[in-house]
Amino acid sequence: MERLTDLPNIGRKLAENLEKIEDSIFSGCENLQTVTMPKQLKEIGNAAFYGCTSLSGPLVLPDSVEVIEGDAFKGCSGLTCIRAGEGLQFFGPDAAPDSARLTAYTDRTLEILVRSTDRMGESL
Repeated sequence: MERLTDLPNIGRKLAENLEKIEDSIFSGCENLQTVTMPKQLKEIGNAAFYGCTSLSGPLVLPDSVEVIEGDAFKGCSGLTCIRAGEGLQFFGPDAAPDSARLTAYTDRTLEILVRSTDRMGESL
């Protein structure tokens, strides 16, 4: 599958019937600011959003997500939080942004808070 590095838009709504976001599909899309995840999504592929530096805010994944492959959100320095629900079974190595800190992992619920270097020491 071809990568979508030259997206001219600032947001992307994915197809409702999509179950997997392919490996590296949005890798390097520096203009991507938001993404709406489909309710049936099960897997986020390796490096799917790698280097999407404009992807920002909290990202809440649907409970249907079972797998987040390695490097999925690496380099997404604008994300403040990634939350996955009870369906999560695998969180790959380096799947979180470089500045991420795992804050909670209970009852198969995962929350990652992200702090950029200019926010270090700030209370959340």
